[in-house]
Amino acid sequence: MNSQAAKIIATARGHLGTRESPPHSNNVRFNTAYYGRAVSGPAFPWCVVFVWYVFREAGLSHLFFGGERTASCGALVTFARRHGLFRTSGFESGDLVFFDWSGRRTTAQHMGIITEVRQSAVVSIEGNTSIGNDSDGGEVMERTRSFQSIVGAYRPEYEEDEEVDIDQLRRELTALSGTGNDSSGWATGAVEKLTDMGLFNGDGQGNFGWGQLVTREALAQVLYNLLAALEKRE
Repeated sequence: MNSQAAKIIATARGHLGTRESPPHSNNVRFNTAYYGRAVSGPAFPWCVVFVWYVFREAGLSHLFFGGERTASCGALVTFARRHGLFRTSGFESGDLVFFDWSGRRTTAQHMGIITEVRQSAVVSIEGNTSIGNDSDGGEVMERTRSFQSIVGAYRPEYEEDEEVDIDQLRRELTALSGTGNDSSGWATGAVEKLTDMGLFNGDGQGNFGWGQLVTREALAQVLYNLLAALEKRE
């Protein structure tokens, strides 16, 4: 999973169980942050506001609605379509998913953040939902939703994670160049003894890499040197 998408999901999970108070009021911390004051009443549904808040808290506001604000599912769908970010299949974790409970899949009535994609359903974290009221239930919950209720999804332009070159990383971690002949004070006796015995020879230029990782081939060389030293004593 993309690291930015993972951050959004983790941030959203941190709010699971948050409820508006009193019930059926839409008075909730996400609305207060969005409107700059406490609000209540049917004019303030907050499933979209919750998603806006999550991106803001995660420090990724620029990935939501072009860095602007909206409390409208329709506005988000229009934005995603206009910028080529809307999809109706191939959903992924981190996508912002829109639902239509009529089954016609034409009008976005509710939204959430996909956390998992299954064979015929998605799992999403949603604001303002409940078991008894899918799109105005007053709580942050993780719900399982059938593909049949999905209008589509808006995939934010998450940055691509850099690919890690494992071989290059290993070479950097085990390279002796520039490491010198210094070791930790507590190991000085052992280092001097084993160096004198010829078990550790470094790279021939004074670099021993005492604080570096030990690869199997390096260990094999040490054991080889040990066997050679023992044969000389026989």
